[in-house]
Amino acid sequence: MYRVGFIATVILGVSFCFTAMADDFVTKKSLQKSSDEGVFFSKTMPILESVTRNDRKTTLEQHVSAFRAGLSFDGAASVEDVRQDSIGTEDWNLTSYGDGDAVSYNNNNELLEAIYFAKSGDKCAMSSSQAVEVANAYIKNNLSKHFVVGKEESIEPFHLRYVKYQDSPEELISGYYVIYSRLYNKINIIGPGSKVRVHVGIIGNLVGFRYDWPDVQYKTEVKTVTRDVFYQRLSMLCDNSHLNCENAKISRLECGLYDYGNLERYGGKSNLIQPACYVQIDELPGTKEFSGIIYFVPIAELDSIVPDANWKESLIIKNMAHLIPDDDGGIEDDKK
Repeated sequence: MYRVGFIATVILGVSFCFTAMADDFVTKKSLQKSSDEGVFFSKTMPILESVTRNDRKTTLEQHVSAFRAGLSFDGAASVEDVRQDSIGTEDWNLTSYGDGDAVSYNNNNELLEAIYFAKSGDKCAMSSSQAVEVANAYIKNNLSKHFVVGKEESIEPFHLRYVKYQDSPEELISGYYVIYSRLYNKINIIGPGSKVRVHVGIIGNLVGFRYDWPDVQYKTEVKTVTRDVFYQRLSMLCDNSHLNCENAKISRLECGLYDYGNLERYGGKSNLIQPACYVQIDELPGTKEFSGIIYFVPIAELDSIVPDANWKESLIIKNMAHLIPDDDGGIEDDKK
């Protein structure tokens, strides 16, 4: 059986007998802290423009060429869709999405090996920090050949999540998703775009990856609104959703430049990455059953927001701006 992944013990030269963990990395913690402190309000921020280098087939061919040295293509089938092109067998799948700036790879054999190890009850497994080392090495030695990190940019570890074996009553951990985010001039790119996710199995093998990473270029600079106007806009979005968010508490706030991802960019109305804040409200006052709601709230001054059909909040704020009240909208920041 061909192994497209690799064993971390070979790379790192150690045995793994650690407790698995999941955590936010320094980049994410710093983003949340600066967002809570309001450093993104009443300042100047850039607008970026995404630029497509290749079409989907070209991107797919480049990855196939990189894999060809070891990957068996016996039985491989190609699938073409309106929004994606893929190639694979029952054992693995490689897919290029949208305009070619997003690619995913999954290997079922590697996943099964990680699950088998998890089910075996052997407690000698990979730690989260070692999983990050494996993911870092794979990005450096492999994925970095397929996307560009510009001189004003950096790619930073952002978040780590358990991958659990769902068919087990104990929900055994079979690996980790190591998630990376893009920074532009030290400003975080929020949203699903400009991200890389590497799936590392509990035995250190590569189970898969997904990246959504367009080339970007500087477009212009805009001024952002005050904290009060931000809360007014959030209230407007709640009203538009027919939700009473008065006195609701924000459980998560992350501000930066919003990239809504490849599939939305593909054939889209705009390729702009604009200032915004990610807002998550998990519970509304007086409501016991509430699974949470998420908004990407535009924070550029009104005249500077470029309305985008793929970013519904930008359209709502543009259309409802004349309704902004004089008060602060009644939404509390639970960090205050």
